[in-house]
Amino acid sequence: MEPVIVGISGGSASGKTTLARQLVEHYEDKSLILSLDCYYKGQYGSDVDISKLNFDSPESLDMELFQSHLKAIHRGEAILIPQYDFATHARMNKKIMFHPTPIVIIEGIFLFNVLGIADFNLKVFVDVPDDIRLIRRLIRDGLERSRSVDSVITQYLSSVRPMHYKYVLPDKSMADLVIDGELIDEKRQLSTLIESIDRLIK
Repeated sequence: MEPVIVGISGGSASGKTTLARQLVEHYEDKSLILSLDCYYKGQYGSDVDISKLNFDSPESLDMELFQSHLKAIHRGEAILIPQYDFATHARMNKKIMFHPTPIVIIEGIFLFNVLGIADFNLKVFVDVPDDIRLIRRLIRDGLERSRSVDSVITQYLSSVRPMHYKYVLPDKSMADLVIDGELIDEKRQLSTLIESIDRLIK
């Protein structure tokens, strides 16, 4: 049986992963998450200036591999997911075996306008104001990736924000459901999303 594929798009630090985890907590072993972040191309060599790389453009991701994996998931086939290390900006040696479940939740900063809406049974967009997303990035990148405030702000202004308007925000108009990312823990929003998924799997 072909799995139901739920796409969760939205800007950086909008709450996509949080929402995906809430769905897995609800559906338990009937669902799994596949993150587009796993498909970042590795950046190798001491001469690579990471601060000048644009991680918010489709060109930074191995979209060919991701699309081939997405087709395999549609067929119910297992895939080997690459693992990306955000600290070293390189792909790790290990890969994770992914066996499609009845519900596959795919989350990433741009899905619908880059991949095409036909790949998803339900398209969700997590909407959050720019200032809130920037604050979340400052906290996350400082704590989890040991980055300075200046480097986070520079990257946000040079690539994150302009790429958001070019590649990410168009997904909002293609979404079946828009979630307020400032109220990501509100039960009413999650219930509406679960109801939409339940209609697809019955």
